[in-house]
Amino acid sequence: APPILGEQAPPVPDGEVDKAARDVVEAWSLAKAVVSRLIATEAEKLQAELPAAQDLLPQIMASVRQGGVEVNAAAGQAIQEWSEERLTARRRDALVSSALSEALSKRRLRLPDAATRKIRAALLAAVARGDHLEAAVAAALDEAEARQVRRRGS
Repeated sequence: APPILGEQAPPVPDGEVDKAARDVVEAWSLAKAVVSRLIATEAEKLQAELPAAQDLLPQIMASVRQGGVEVNAAAGQAIQEWSEERLTARRRDALVSSALSEALSKRRLRLPDAATRKIRAALLAAVARGDHLEAAVAAALDEAEARQVRRRGS
């Protein structure tokens, strides 16, 4: 039981104090290592998601010169536009990946990872050009199936 106010806790043998202290230090050290690793991982993610300053400078300086906008406002606008472009690209990537995965599943077609990545890249380019996604997926998989048939025939 904990000591009552004004009472002293019973003495603890020296060996137990040392072990308890080592256990606390070990637990804190482990927690620090885990948190440090998580922070480093998140920092890497954030840096990977941020544009390089030199990539945005031409756009920022053009806004400052042409529009009479302050540098801070131009930088904020450039970062916002960059973020919106990234979000649009992620949505397009997800849409293409989903359509490709669904079409492969419907056709019960298995392709090597390299071939799937190549088709996905071609589909992203097609969508960027304005091509209809379903038609592009169908054409790409038709071509992949034809290649597989030719390989089996040779």
